[in-house]
Amino acid sequence: MQIDLSSFFEAEKLDKEVSAKLEAQEIRFFGEKVSILKKEPVVFHFSSLGKGKLSVTGSFKFTFDTRCDGCLEPVETVVEADFDRVCFAKQEDYELHEEEDPLELSGYLFDVEAFLLNEILINWPMKILCKKDCKGICPVCGANNNLVECGCDTFVPDPRMAVIQDIFNAANKEV
Repeated sequence: MQIDLSSFFEAEKLDKEVSAKLEAQEIRFFGEKVSILKKEPVVFHFSSLGKGKLSVTGSFKFTFDTRCDGCLEPVETVVEADFDRVCFAKQEDYELHEEEDPLELSGYLFDVEAFLLNEILINWPMKILCKKDCKGICPVCGANNNLVECGCDTFVPDPRMAVIQDIFNAANKEV
C-alpha cells in the first residue's frame, strides 16, 4: 500500500490519520523466513510541519513465530514500537538537525510495507529466549538442557592457564 503525501508537502498545516495493514505474511530476517502470527492495523498520523516538511507518527504491534536463541524451541515474539519520523519534499532544501532521521520517499509516495518492515527490523529484539533462565542446548550432543540433563563433559579450560597446565603435564611425565 502506498499513501500519496503530496497534499501534506504543499499545505502549511494539515493533519490526517490513515489506518493501514501490513500485507506480508512473513519477513526475511538474516536469511531466515519468520511468519507473522498476529498483526494489528497500524494508524499513521501525518502532520504538516510547514511547506515541504511533515511528520509521521504512530505505533505498531506484531507477533512472530520465532525460535529461542538458546534452545531453538518455537516461541512467539512480540515486536511493538512507537515511531516518530520526519519527511522532506526535497531534502537538499532543508538543513537537517542531528536528532532528525529523515525518511526516504519515492516522489511523494509513502510505502507502508517498506516502512513497517524497516521499523520491525530496527526494533527486533537482540536475543529471543523461551524463558529467562533458558539453559540452551548441549554443545556436545545437542540435547535441550531445559528438558534433560545429558551428562556430557562440557568443561572448557581457561586458555590463560595453558602454560601452567603444560608445566603440570611435564612434571607428571618425569615422575
